[in-house]
Amino acid sequence: MNVKLNIGLVFLTLSVLFLGIKVDDEFDDSTLFVKYKTSFQIYFKSPLGM
Repeated sequence: MNVKLNIGLVFLTLSVLFLGIKVDDEFDDSTLFVKYKTSFQIYFKSPLGM
């Protein structure tokens, strides 16, 4: 495979694992943040609605 393609796939995989989107229900705002623990979940919201 092409080296640039491999680097791109690794970067994409790491960005999905280490970045998340926090959704604020009160102000209808989305924030991009860095996760401290890898997971495939992308969208996070407060279960209490705060």
